Amino acid sequence: RELRRVVAPLSEMEGAIIRKCRRAGVALDELESLVLVGLGIDRVAGLEGAARLKRLYISCNRLRSCQGLEMCAALEALDLANNELARFDDLVPLRSLPSLTRLSLERNPL
Repeated sequence: RELRRVVAPLSEMEGAIIRKCRRAGVALDELESLVLVGLGIDRVAGLEGAARLKRLYISCNRLRSCQGLEMCAALEALDLANNELARFDDLVPLRSLPSLTRLSLERNPL
């Protein structure tokens, strides 16, 4: 019998995070700032280990929900401008970010 390893494909965001960490020579748990602007990202994924992340710039993508950002409790600044956030319910995960003091939502269909 042949055993095959099945690996789920990485999302656009997960792939971008991995590439940026490798280029910068840092581990995900060391990141304090991350720029993922204009990459076609449609969902938040891959931030599970980003405990120190304070600034996330994820504008000009295709996000319809903030689900997945709740695990970034250290976030202070979040740029979600020019995405596809259409309902205030899409922002509910942001309630669990106690340090969030700067939020950009411009050019979303809210």
